[in-house]
Amino acid sequence: MKNRGLDLEKQKRDEKPTDYILGAETPRCVVPISKDEFLKYLPKGELQFGREDFMDCATRSPNNNLEAKLNKFVATYPFHAFTTWLISKGYVNPQNKVELSDRFTAILSGTTRQGNSLVAPLHTIHKTGIIPKKLLPREENMTWDEYHDKTKITQVMLELGQESLSWIDITYWKTDLKARDDIACTAGHAWPQPIEGVYLKTEEQFNHAFITEPQYVVFDNYEESPDDFIKELAPDYNLLPGYRLVIQLKKNEDTELKQEYENGNHYAILCKKVWEFIKSIWFYLF
Repeated sequence: MKNRGLDLEKQKRDEKPTDYILGAETPRCVVPISKDEFLKYLPKGELQFGREDFMDCATRSPNNNLEAKLNKFVATYPFHAFTTWLISKGYVNPQNKVELSDRFTAILSGTTRQGNSLVAPLHTIHKTGIIPKKLLPREENMTWDEYHDKTKITQVMLELGQESLSWIDITYWKTDLKARDDIACTAGHAWPQPIEGVYLKTEEQFNHAFITEPQYVVFDNYEESPDDFIKELAPDYNLLPGYRLVIQLKKNEDTELKQEYENGNHYAILCKKVWEFIKSIWFYLF
């Protein structure tokens, strides 16, 4: 069996009883992705290998999750200050889609040739933030060593990752995959031969990480056939317990505007909104 980047032994070591468990006290994600929204906000599919497999599926799973949620945020709140910041820093491509650097998180989370745990990249994102793909992209025909070259991580990248965390808090929560209303990061065996387009249950060992929506449709980093990044799994397909990513805004623009209004600064409110609109258009065009 080919391992595609899930290190199960490391997952056992990294997973802790103190990890957050999704429940009544779970904070609300500002942009959850429902079943009906899954295909709408997905990022563009990208293979996780060049000349060699990068073994970073455990990183691509949460990054794909975040890209979908940030795509929804940008589309829903085009004039929000955080959207303007994302555009100005190069996170948003000309198609108005957010693209994050998988290499950045894969390197900082300690991905090896055996892959990584589900937990390590999640924790790394929580601590170091996210940067645009264009700062540290995947390039064609890269080897594993070239892709995971730690010397390519610069201070500018690390500082931008921390700056992203001044805008949002990203936490991860264990979740029951059968009782949720949001996409989740999980893992399973990749892949048995599909029957009439559906991947049926297998008892083979888990070897790959990906994201899934509530009805067992997954977004993958491999193509078993052309344009096969989106796969439909049987309802009883064996999956690891998953993790839900929760994004919360730290800078509450609405609270700031409310305070200005209460202080009678109506002109300041108008100027701020007009300025944010001009900046968003400027950064998008240039």
